[in-house]
Amino acid sequence: MENSKLTALIQLLDDNDPQVYRPAQKMLLLENSDIIPNLELFLKNKLSKTTHQRIQNIIHSIHFRNLTEQIKEWAENSENQIEQGLFLFTQYRYPKLEFSVMEKEIATISAIIELEINEYLTPLQKIRVVNHVLYDVMRFSSSSNDDFSPERVLINDVIKVRKGNHIALSAIYLWLAKNAKLLVYGVNLPRNFILAFVDKNSSKPNKENDILFYINPFNKGAVLSSKEIDAFLKKSKIQPKADFFNPCNNNTIIGRLFSSLSNTYRQIGKLKRVAEIEKILSLLDFHSSDKLNL
Repeated sequence: MENSKLTALIQLLDDNDPQVYRPAQKMLLLENSDIIPNLELFLKNKLSKTTHQRIQNIIHSIHFRNLTEQIKEWAENSENQIEQGLFLFTQYRYPKLEFSVMEKEIATISAIIELEINEYLTPLQKIRVVNHVLYDVMRFSSSSNDDFSPERVLINDVIKVRKGNHIALSAIYLWLAKNAKLLVYGVNLPRNFILAFVDKNSSKPNKENDILFYINPFNKGAVLSSKEIDAFLKKSKIQPKADFFNPCNNNTIIGRLFSSLSNTYRQIGKLKRVAEIEKILSLLDFHSSDKLNL
């Protein structure tokens, strides 16, 4: 869009008459993300509070549209990668974030793990190395259950402050395990997302019989058995299901993250954010029954 036309549309946004500013909004919303840098330049000018907010809303709408298109493409790819999904999840709140920034943060932790891990260690010994680095060296810790800050879910914030909820810590743990070439997968357990270490001889890690043990990142990587998961479900008065014991796909992991983020926004009254995330969850085929698993 030419600068003269863009300037004219911005001026129309300052009008109080809906019949004037709404057509201008619609025209700007039809543009792709290339227009965002130019819109951001206008935010540096002296504008009325109303115009400033309208421009911000347009920028957010364009970002959101672009993000949902990327998430849809990622979700429909049967070979999607968890790290890309985590990046897209974080971009919902931080659209300017670059993947290389997150990747570098994770690579720094992975490098320490790689110094201590080798092929002669047993699976349990390898997990002890990851736990030592993540919780003792890097000082990651669990947030309290009544902490509804979005920063406890968003991956880059959790990496920065070293504190997160169960699904965020599990997601980071999973990325580190992948870098270390460990056969670790997510398990969609209600109320506490956990991980499973799978037998290297398993041809397709989707059965409980293939799982060597479970890992609870929210409890400093504590190792669990299926009997302990049974006991947890019984104590929580939740009917056991196969999905609570078996590895899940990456769409489910990202769905749990978005669902958890939606819950934090609901708790602090940001209902527009909740409505947006509902649209994303539908793209991930994340069903209403899954949302009870926060």
